Amino acid sequence: GGQVITRSTDSPRATAIGLVPRVGYILPLGDILAFWPRLGFGFYSVSAKQDTIDNNGAVTQTTSLTDTLFSLDLDPQLAIVPTEHFFFHVGPIINIPLSGRRSVEITQGATTRSVSNDVALFHFGITAGIGGWINL
Repeated sequence: GGQVITRSTDSPRATAIGLVPRVGYILPLGDILAFWPRLGFGFYSVSAKQDTIDNNGAVTQTTSLTDTLFSLDLDPQLAIVPTEHFFFHVGPIINIPLSGRRSVEITQGATTRSVSNDVALFHFGITAGIGGWINL
């Protein structure tokens, strides 16, 4: 005899963009090992948007979040070259924050509130891959 109310909402929409051009040089350490230090500057932009919906299905609030980050990226890799023109690599990746900004915008009806703050994101991880080259 009770009333059942079902409310369905979508997850926040998000977009992430990153651009990290790098330069490096491979230094041989023997017949099959090499050290491959790489350095680059990174730009990252992450944005998300979420609508809050009331029980009648009307949007009551829209929240938008945008992070824009610049970093120095260090990528020292150990390369294993088992055969000519082919290699594996593995090593740490370190993103050191240089600057960043977080912007939050909340819209309710005709009213919009905005807040902007500094943000920094330090990232450390392990990366691995395979590669090859051709002689021209």
